[in-house]
Amino acid sequence: MKRRINSTGRKNIPLDKIAIRLKDGALGGARTFTVNLAKLTELGLDANGRVYVEPYIKSSSMRVSFGTVGALSAPADTRLTEIDSGGALLFRVMVVDEAGEVGKILAAANRIHPIDDSDEQDDQKAILPLRLRDLGEAVWQVDMESADRPELVINNRIPFLADRLKSDPLLQGTIIPHAMAEVIRAAMAEDADDELVWVQDWRKFASGLLGEEIPEGLEQEDLDDRIENVVQKFINRMKFATKASVPPAPSAGVGHD
Repeated sequence: MKRRINSTGRKNIPLDKIAIRLKDGALGGARTFTVNLAKLTELGLDANGRVYVEPYIKSSSMRVSFGTVGALSAPADTRLTEIDSGGALLFRVMVVDEAGEVGKILAAANRIHPIDDSDEQDDQKAILPLRLRDLGEAVWQVDMESADRPELVINNRIPFLADRLKSDPLLQGTIIPHAMAEVIRAAMAEDADDELVWVQDWRKFASGLLGEEIPEGLEQEDLDDRIENVVQKFINRMKFATKASVPPAPSAGVGHD
């Protein structure tokens, strides 16, 4: 059994400080994982804090020690032998005080999505596909029901709108940030299905842009602030206004960070 841990006063570990990669097991054996935790030393944590990595699927989990903040040490065996199948594999990372306030979590990151070697690269995987449909008098909308992930639907009655959206940063900046906010809000909703791939993808995308995990159970005002910050970071990164002022402009699609 795992020891109870006190999380009072813990710090959040930004997701960009952690990189977890899954690897297929040899000859069909259990999968393994690797973790890059080198950036933990940048957070000013107690060097004696014990680092644990916990892979989990729903209520099935295992805990693996990776040494201390000051002396990180990957174990020889990281096979996922104690994890049930049939769900989305996630990870949490914790730095735990085992000397002073024993059991206190000094810092943590939760709901970390690993990189799977068998997956497509993030920058090749569009998370908001573009579709054309007759929308009556509407110019665009987000459709979350017709496919296995949300789609940005634009009106096929407007000539060349799809081509313009792919190449015109002014049009992109007018539509895409609002569509993003709508999908992120749905992905972070209390009733969102954690097992849906698109929910996982968008939570990862949003947290990656923000630079830290977006906690569950936030008050609506706090969640709205997080979403606004995510969208603003995307706008700043894409530089829609700058590109629109210097034509011709490159295309800006929506994809993983």
